[in-house]
Amino acid sequence: MDATDLWKRIALKAALSPVVFASWAAGTGAAVWLTSPWPLVACGGVSAVWVLVGSRSSRYRDAVLEEVRKEREARAVAARAAAVQEVGAQLDEPPLRGWILSGMLPDYMQI
Repeated sequence: MDATDLWKRIALKAALSPVVFASWAAGTGAAVWLTSPWPLVACGGVSAVWVLVGSRSSRYRDAVLEEVRKEREARAVAARAAAVQEVGAQLDEPPLRGWILSGMLPDYMQI
């Protein structure tokens, strides 16, 4: 994973944090109560600052790196399971059957 993808994931994790949702809920409530759009503008600024500061924190970086590690492990487990199934299928097949079916080896039992 390159640095750009990692930063995007960290920023997304920071943007989906409870602080951002709480600020938007408070801003929406204040905008309705005050009948003014300025609380929503303030919430946008708070959210932007939170994402920028949060994306540089080690808390979100460590959480994203842990998720990436788990995804890699899951892909490795799936690849090992596929390899086990492929080898099992090859071992279940009778020996030399492929050569007999392709005509490269005559079927001596029938001859």
